[in-house]
Amino acid sequence: MRTKEWLNRARNIDREINILLAERSRLFEQATKITKAPKIDNVAEGGGNATERIMLKYTNCATKIDMCVDELCRVKEEIEAVIDKVEDYKLRNLLRCRYINCQTWERTAESIGMSFYHVVHRLHPKVLCEVQKILENSF
Repeated sequence: MRTKEWLNRARNIDREINILLAERSRLFEQATKITKAPKIDNVAEGGGNATERIMLKYTNCATKIDMCVDELCRVKEEIEAVIDKVEDYKLRNLLRCRYINCQTWERTAESIGMSFYHVVHRLHPKVLCEVQKILENSF
């Protein structure tokens, strides 16, 4: 796995969580349009009416979100441990903004008080090389 891909794992999980949250919200809206109370026994068995099936999908979606959040925390801890080994504080801040806080490049540049061009074309390639060395020495 390339360095950039390794760092982007948290951003990818964060995107997945956001998609699942939108799905859960949609399912909640569908489930709250019900006029008849569902039977809990039918829901657990996977049978029942459409509303009961929606509630089961909602529960499964919530479980997936919980699992993704756990994975996100674990991955962020791994990334943070590597970031802490980068000596230059500006580069550490760049990595935290981009890969821990999932900021856009524009927001990252603004957060660390540098131009977009300097962050993306100068600092980021430099810090990727540093992270690559750290990862090679860690594994």
